[in-house]
This record gives sequence, C-alpha cells and structure tokens, in this order.
Amino acid sequence: MAASPGQGPSPTVGILLLYRPEHLARAMVEFQRFLTSLRLPWRLILVMNQDLRSDLPPLNDNMLVVKGDNRTREFSGWNVGLAEARRLGWLAVGQAVVL
Repeated sequence: MAASPGQGPSPTVGILLLYRPEHLARAMVEFQRFLTSLRLPWRLILVMNQDLRSDLPPLNDNMLVVKGDNRTREFSGWNVGLAEARRLGWLAVGQAVVL
C-alpha cells in the first residue's frame, strides 16, 4: 500500500522466518526492536513452516502469520513472505523490505 500525500512513508515490511519454538519469542522481540529502531512505520510477516501459533506471543494489528513451505529450501520462506506482502498491497515501488 503506497502512502498518500500527507500520510508519510509506506510502512517498511519485515519478513521473519520462524523455525523453532524455543527461539520464537526472542526472535520476534529482537526483530520488532530492529524495525522500531528505524523510526518508520512497519509491518511484520511471520512465516512458519510448522504450526507454532500456540507458542506465539500476542500479535498486534501490523503483524501477520503465514504458512511457509520448503519448496526452495530456506529461501522459500522469504518468497512466501514477499508473495503475501504483494498480495496484500503492502509493497510499493522502492519500498524497503527487511529479511
């Protein structure tokens, strides 16, 4: 979704791949901390090959969980995240994506 005049920049999109439940909470906190440090609006797509939803801390409105796959090994998670961001209209020309 591109920013309209007067609305500021489009949110930066972060894509975080989640594999192991024991690292889930810390990875989310660290990634959110990094995105927040950019001092720009952001959205976060969490890509999980396993169903770890029960292990997730509470999500806010700018976070989304999608099911990943391993079609292209570890790169498939980023492909799935980028495809979802495009589908939702979250990516504009020249917009930053943090992997």
